[in-house]
Amino acid sequence: MIVSASALRGDSTVKSKIALNFSRLIFLGFLLVAASTRAQTIGYRQTNLSSNLPDVANNVTPDLINPWGIAFLSGQPFFIANNKSGSVTSHDASGSSLGLPFFTVPDAAGTGLDNPTGIVADQNSFFGGPSLVRPFILVTEEGTILTWGPDANGNLPQHATPRRRRASAVYKGAAILNSGVTQPVVAVTDFHNGFIETFLPGFAGVALPGSFTDPNLPAGYAPFGIQVVGQIVVVTYALQDAAKHDPVIGPGNGIVSLFDTQGNFLERFATGGALNAPWGVTGLASANFGPFSSKILIGNFGDGTINAFDPVTGNFVGQLTDGDGVAIVESGLHALAFRSDGVGDPNTLYFSAGVNRGQGGLFGAITTGLVSITRIFAPTTPTDSSARITANVAAAPGNFGNPTGTVTFLDGSISLGTAPLVNGSAAVDAVLSGVRSHNIAASYTGDAVFLASSDNIAVPVTALPTMLNLVAPANAAPGSAVTLTATVNSMQGIPTGQIVFHDGNTSLGTAPLDGTGVATLRINTLSAGANSLTASYTGDDKFGASTSAAVTITIANADFSLGAAPISATVVAGQSTQFMVTVTPAGGFADNVTFSCAPITGITCTFSPAIVTPANGAASTTLTVTTSASVPRYGLLPFSLIGPAALLSALLLFALLLRHGASLPSGRASLLTATAVLAIAALSVTLAGCGGYGSTTNANRGTASVMVTAQSGAISHTSTVMVTVQ
Repeated sequence: MIVSASALRGDSTVKSKIALNFSRLIFLGFLLVAASTRAQTIGYRQTNLSSNLPDVANNVTPDLINPWGIAFLSGQPFFIANNKSGSVTSHDASGSSLGLPFFTVPDAAGTGLDNPTGIVADQNSFFGGPSLVRPFILVTEEGTILTWGPDANGNLPQHATPRRRRASAVYKGAAILNSGVTQPVVAVTDFHNGFIETFLPGFAGVALPGSFTDPNLPAGYAPFGIQVVGQIVVVTYALQDAAKHDPVIGPGNGIVSLFDTQGNFLERFATGGALNAPWGVTGLASANFGPFSSKILIGNFGDGTINAFDPVTGNFVGQLTDGDGVAIVESGLHALAFRSDGVGDPNTLYFSAGVNRGQGGLFGAITTGLVSITRIFAPTTPTDSSARITANVAAAPGNFGNPTGTVTFLDGSISLGTAPLVNGSAAVDAVLSGVRSHNIAASYTGDAVFLASSDNIAVPVTALPTMLNLVAPANAAPGSAVTLTATVNSMQGIPTGQIVFHDGNTSLGTAPLDGTGVATLRINTLSAGANSLTASYTGDDKFGASTSAAVTITIANADFSLGAAPISATVVAGQSTQFMVTVTPAGGFADNVTFSCAPITGITCTFSPAIVTPANGAASTTLTVTTSASVPRYGLLPFSLIGPAALLSALLLFALLLRHGASLPSGRASLLTATAVLAIAALSVTLAGCGGYGSTTNANRGTASVMVTAQSGAISHTSTVMVTVQ
């Protein structure tokens, strides 16, 4: 790790110098315990010092676009390499660039601008000369190394001077190495080719004893950022994209390794985990930097977070978070820097970031503060009604003092107002509109001591009550159009939206409310019988739902009645008489009706017409009843009754003869026997010759009931007329 026994291995001179320079750092590692005790009460706040975008920071610097490296000479302003604008802007600790140096970074042809990334200040003028005092060294993604600085007369050139270029290189970072053993060199990370190049003053290439090679580096990783921490060279690695020009961002896509200033690999500091295309690295944070005092801070280009690592063990400690415990995220994060030279606050972390995917820029500062706690309170309230929303702000447990300042209240993204803290409380009266759960937030802005904090709650905003009335006719014919009228009323206004009409559990349809809160629906599909109808209002963003009481509408069954006139008539036998038979529809009946009469001997019926259709009211047919002059009568003939009686008598006689014949004189018995035989024979002939059944014709006289039946499908009705035949 940065402060570890392995850093002391190697050349004895190097070993002694490393031991000398880092013995103090080992002691600072013990500040971990003290820092951890403050982790619950101290957080971090961000101040945007300058940006190219308006209304983002305290200052506007048009050329501050996608800033990368930050460098500075002792007691001098910050110099920031702006990748997108091909320039270097300088800023004081407040972020202002007024009256401060500015220069561009020309391309090799001198016709355009390169895209600078790393920048390093040559405090000792190792790479300067009589005409270049304490220069800045820049590298670009086009593979160019440039210098800039005042000349011997103190003049500040408008452009940096190209010193060396390799067309295949994509330079991402630079650092000056001064071990005291060899001549100073500048080390440059070539992300495209995957190695670190070193150059002597004058920018001639030089091979150091070590090659800055991590022996266990996974395939696809290349050196991305480089920073000197004491006598340790910290190199960050990122995963190359297909073009080997930019890093592949993603959780765990990062490695940090340690080398000595001769390029010898010392050890792996961090692998994966919280790393995500890391680039910016600080030395030990100040001893008054809150929970992460005396930690190594590494910034992720990939996700914009700033991660703290134990300098002794290399273990991940945590991320910088704000007063609410939310990670501070800087989109397009690049450089991180502390200063202890009297410019700015030594306990402030300065950073650069290419916001808006590198189309914008931000130079900012992160400082510590006491954590405050904000709690918001708001009641459930009807829509469009005023509600008192209150926020209480206090020091977090373990902190002392009373936060001051203001609290801003929001309903989602809509401002509800800002109120000052009075005795730790701020309140606004706000009208909440819209029936839903509102996300109401309170943001305390913080003060010089306490960090900003916030809180939010879900506040139910209820609908205004409504009452729904449904009107429908009590009766209707089958298939006839029925108008249903629903009216929604509220004391707070006129509701809008839809009405749904129901027949029991069946939806009949929907209709919109008009400007008076009335909706109508015309239907002709109600079934016969009693129908229980209701209407329901679904509500809108202001008014609540409601349902009407049920109303009953009776749809008559389709039917008809049958009548005849006259109901009786007298007719001479053999003549006819007529009746008018009338079908009267009911319940919308309009189907065909046929007629028939029950059969009666001597009487026939005919109907004209045979079928009627009472579509437009009652319909009639003429019943013609025709009588016969006479009617046949069927049964046994009168004379035929004698034969069976005589036969029976003869048989009885014969039986007597059989029984008593023995006691009679023979002559008399013979005579009787002969007589019986002759009688039986004569009767048999009579029966065989004349038969025993016959018919006669009589005059048609009397009164008959004629039943008339009217039939239509399953519906049937009858009517009776009386016919007297004379």
